[in-house]
Amino acid sequence: MWMMILSGVLAAAQAGEPVAVLELFTSEGCSSCPPAERLFAEVAEEARRLKQPILSLSFHVDYWDRLGWPDPYADASNTERQRAYARALHSESIYTPQLVINGQQHMVGSDRAGVSRAIRQALAAPAALGVAVGTPSVSNHTLRSTVRLTGSLEEGIVLTAAVTEAEARTAVEAGENRGRVLTHVHVVRAHQLKAVTGDTVDIAVRMPEDFAWREAGRLVVLAQRQADLHVLGAVSAPLGSPSR
Repeated sequence: MWMMILSGVLAAAQAGEPVAVLELFTSEGCSSCPPAERLFAEVAEEARRLKQPILSLSFHVDYWDRLGWPDPYADASNTERQRAYARALHSESIYTPQLVINGQQHMVGSDRAGVSRAIRQALAAPAALGVAVGTPSVSNHTLRSTVRLTGSLEEGIVLTAAVTEAEARTAVEAGENRGRVLTHVHVVRAHQLKAVTGDTVDIAVRMPEDFAWREAGRLVVLAQRQADLHVLGAVSAPLGSPSR
């Protein structure tokens, strides 16, 4: 069973069980992004319906903001994450919409055939690490929890702990998407990167004050090899209603 609820544990994924982590880098200021976001939403919904181990995160970047529309979900830390992938994947530039799968492949996010092929490849490979997340506490808009890793731990692993919002909608008033109402899913509202020094790691993610995490939040934790950012294991769980 890919995800389980245990006493004191919010969710866990076992080593050896495959997972496909989809990270979409997007912007409300980019006219090429809405088709990619629609495909991203379709894949996430199909994964939910079929109970596939596919985790989706949408990172809004900030470099489109200067062209007339400040994306309310954009953050410089999201852009830096995309730059880190560019370095790891030996890509000469960053672009939107870009989809990164398991930290190992990247493509234009609207490339339906390419996305399907990459997901199949990801789901054919066993995860190297198991990831379990303890039931979190939230105080002063900061989520705290403990992550336990199982499997063959190696040196140079980092954890990405992200809090996502199930759905967000914006009426865009300027820029390339002016006059459009855009819908986003699995929007990363905050994330933390932390080095792993043992099989147990404490995390603390500062969330925006306007984020209704009890109604729409998920916690996603990725274990990645720092040298190349390959995803070694991952887990996701709702922070509120189990139906999300």
